Parts: sequence; C-alpha cells; structure tokens
Amino acid sequence: MKQKWQQMLAIVVIVSACAPAAGAVNFTVGANYWPSTWSISSFPVLVAEGWQYGDVYGEDHWENASSLDITGAGLYGVNGLITFNSPWGIGFTLLRGSFDFEIDQTFTAQIGNVTSTTLYQLEFGVDRTDLDLALNYRLNNNFTAFLGYKSLSYSYGEQTMLLSQTHVAPWGRRDDVPAPQQIASYEINYHGPGVGIAGSLPFGPSGLVFLGSVSFLPYFMAVESGRVDKLSDDTGWAVNAETGFAYVPGNMPFFGRLSFRYQRFDGFAMADVDMNENQNFQGPLLLVGVRF
Repeated sequence: MKQKWQQMLAIVVIVSACAPAAGAVNFTVGANYWPSTWSISSFPVLVAEGWQYGDVYGEDHWENASSLDITGAGLYGVNGLITFNSPWGIGFTLLRGSFDFEIDQTFTAQIGNVTSTTLYQLEFGVDRTDLDLALNYRLNNNFTAFLGYKSLSYSYGEQTMLLSQTHVAPWGRRDDVPAPQQIASYEINYHGPGVGIAGSLPFGPSGLVFLGSVSFLPYFMAVESGRVDKLSDDTGWAVNAETGFAYVPGNMPFFGRLSFRYQRFDGFAMADVDMNENQNFQGPLLLVGVRF
C-alpha cells in the first residue's frame, strides 16, 4: 500500500512540474467513494480427506465454495486530471477498500461404502488497492479516447480455517474435529494496459452533464507473493463501464458526479486448480472535486 501512494505522489509531482511548460489550462482533483459489491463465480477450496476408515481411504480434492459471503464498506480514494492547451491530458486514480470473506459450507461424498460429510469454514479479510494511469486525447467537445495502465492488488490477511468431518459406514460412525488451522497472508497483483473512450452530453446552461465511458484491458497478468500454492492461470482480461450524471457549474470551481460503475475481470484462477473464475464489481460511485 505504501508503494502505491509513493507511485501516485511521484506521478503528481512530475505532471505538476511539466504542466506549466506544456501550457496547462486546467487541473482538477477529486475524492471518490464507490460502495461496490464484489461477486466471484467460483472460489475453489481444498477439502482434505486424507483419512482411513476400515479399508476405505479418502483423497484430497477441490470443491467450489458456492456459499461464499463477501461484505465490505466499498472503495474510496482520490483522482486527478491535468489538461493542456492541446487535446492531450493526463489522469490518475487511486482507490482502496477492505472486504470480509466467510465460507460456511458442507460437502458430502460417497467413497465406497463410507459416506463422508465435511464442514468447511473459512474466514479472512482482503484489502483491494487500485492504481489507474491514463493518457487522454480529446477527439472533440464530447468524446475523449484514452490509453491507460491498471494495477490491482489484493492483500489477503491471515485466514482461519476449520475443517471437520463425519464418516458413516455400515460398521459405525466416526467424527473428526481437528483444531482450527491458520493460513499465512499473501498478496496477488494484477496489472496490464487498457484502452477506452469517454463521452459527455451537456443539458443546457444549467451545468448538468450526462456522461459515460467504457474501457477494455485485453491482457491482465497476475504476480503472486507469499502463496504456498501457485495460480493455475495467471492471465485474463477485464472490462469497465460507467454511466451517470455530473454537475459542473460554470461560475464555481466545485463539481460533483454520481454514476454507476461495473467492472468484470475474467479468466483468472484463485488456486492451483483448473477452475477459472469471473470477478464482478458494481455499484454507485460518488465523486466531488474542485478545478484549479
């Protein structure tokens, strides 16, 4: 997280220093709040069944935790934009948020004449940090194209896992309730280039503006640190879409924006298993800012 703030500060300093020489005409800075929901299509968990009951053996295998519960207060952060006496501009956004994960699910397997029931419970927290950089080109008064780079980091906190099992066979029943296990924290960073276009349509002289944008990241790559098991697939793609309204009064430096943002990250696997996942983030986004 400290590194992300250092990167953003360096960008702001460099751009601010270069702006006068380039003839900067406008500098804006804003604060964002995005109370987004996070949904995951699959979250693989390793059900450890290294047991023997009679002459029957259980084998470890992967399951999809369909009962994954994710809660969080959303993402918040800052953004800035510098435009020049030309169609070119430079923008950045830094967002950060925390989420809590909880899995409480039962898996049942029939192995020979033994029915094995596994209760899988897992709790952990995740910090998400986004850093977006973009080079903008104004096509006309209503449309802007941009070329950007995105860095998305997930910091998974220490996890507490409880895996208890019940084995039922014709000759009896056995319950295995081991002590909870602690899984060390780790981090995954996704990064890659992207392209997009943004548009705006004013509504008369009132300062109300309808806006929308869409961007596509064709190639995302994941870099891991601190993991015991490696990702089975560390590349994917992403798309971001946003639409809403802004209020930009002509006689005041302040402005505001209320929109709805949707993000989709596709093609990644969260564990060393061939089970690709899709991650979706969506929700309203509030921005307030000032122009200098």
